[in-house]
Amino acid sequence: MTWLWENSQKLGELGTASGFLLTIFVVGLGIWQYFRSIEIDHEASAKALYAEYQVLAFENPEMANPSLSSVDYDALTFDGDRLKFEKYEWFVSYMETMAEEIFALSKQRDWYYTLLEQLRYHQAYFSSAHYEASGYFRNVTPQIGELITQLNPNLRKSLNG
Repeated sequence: MTWLWENSQKLGELGTASGFLLTIFVVGLGIWQYFRSIEIDHEASAKALYAEYQVLAFENPEMANPSLSSVDYDALTFDGDRLKFEKYEWFVSYMETMAEEIFALSKQRDWYYTLLEQLRYHQAYFSSAHYEASGYFRNVTPQIGELITQLNPNLRKSLNG
């Protein structure tokens, strides 16, 4: 008991230091959990966006995969229809916007290849003289621009210049 009394100040200081360290640990853990929950929420939002796009693609398979149709990129017709070509361009624009949002929300590199494969269905469109002249490419984010230039390297000068 004497030892305890003689070392009570040191023990008190040790208890205070231990409490302080525990507090720092708990605060650090709380901060980590906060940022991790944001990351999980963003990834869930990215998955929801992609699922929404999948529903749209399911409902419009010829727009999602234009090789199922006859597309004339010079006459700007889709199965011989000018209005359907306009809808196709809006479909591609929606897909680009979805991809941009996914890249903004998620840091996972897995999305890069998933989105590249979806854009690859539209390689003929991105490589068409119409797309190159349209100016649409100037409106995409650098991440989407990087993917599209893999499909049409001629656009790289627009991306860098």
